Amino acid sequence: MKSIKELQTIRPLQPDDLFVVCSSFEDRCLGSIKLLSNYCAKSTIIINFFSDSNVEGEKKKREATSYLLKNIRSIDAARMPRMISVGPYNYPELINEIQNELALRGIQEDNIYATIDISCFTKIQLLFLLKHLIEKNSTGKIRLIYTLPESYNTSGDKFHRLSIGFYRPISIPFKIRMRDGADILKKVAILQIGHEGERISSVWRNLEVNKILILNPTSDDKTLMKSSEDANSILLRRAKSGEPLYKVAKCDRLDINRAIRLIKEFCDQERKNGNTLVSIIPLGPKPLAIASLLCAISQENLSFEVSYAIPTGYNSEYSKGIREVFEYMI
Repeated sequence: MKSIKELQTIRPLQPDDLFVVCSSFEDRCLGSIKLLSNYCAKSTIIINFFSDSNVEGEKKKREATSYLLKNIRSIDAARMPRMISVGPYNYPELINEIQNELALRGIQEDNIYATIDISCFTKIQLLFLLKHLIEKNSTGKIRLIYTLPESYNTSGDKFHRLSIGFYRPISIPFKIRMRDGADILKKVAILQIGHEGERISSVWRNLEVNKILILNPTSDDKTLMKSSEDANSILLRRAKSGEPLYKVAKCDRLDINRAIRLIKEFCDQERKNGNTLVSIIPLGPKPLAIASLLCAISQENLSFEVSYAIPTGYNSEYSKGIREVFEYMI
């Protein structure tokens, strides 16, 4: 991903067709908005995900929403930004609402120039929305914006510092190919780890797979690195023990292209063994989740699902500040 100081339209002197950003209690939901001095879009959408939070979290979210509405109105071609409120994992409803808004504005999905701020999306909503936009779009471009916070919360116990509680993991079909019923289905996983060790542990302990690729993100933030290593210490120790089930690869948390190469190499090797289902576990940095998405879309002979541990809520102090804004063109 490339660092940016100002957000320009994808095509010089032409407005983007779509701009999407999520309202959140995290300061970084405003990262792209602070760079919009020379930007314009035909359709602008603010997404509000319903989620459980505390009083302070809801106060922050209301303030962020007010700021977004005030500033996005000036870059919307019709001066009428759209607010969409939807459940954090109800991706069919979100896709339908965005399709309706595009239709009202006369925007064709097969030739769309869209800028999507992915900073505060839930991973399930992000993966399914981008899959829809990429598969519909044949001649346009999609740009992703991602804001790094100044810091993540590293205080308090591991059950409450970030997300709070979790259920048994769910698995959602993502891309299914017809298989030969005579072949045995093999299941492998791409596990992107991060600092939410409890959610990550709940997924990999419940998966029955033949092999796991663990993408271990690296960062220049030493505090964050230590937090991630500590949160996943049991998993990483098992992976280092030499068990053939595990393959570990390190990748910078923003290097989507390298992550794509690592995932593709893993998939290329595993597809040789008959019908294979790949389980994407996107519990690390969002850019690595994007790499899994792009690899899944390009694979013709593999089936994919998304395995995810849904928390019961989030800590309103999940992250603080805005460090830097990045972009990536699909």
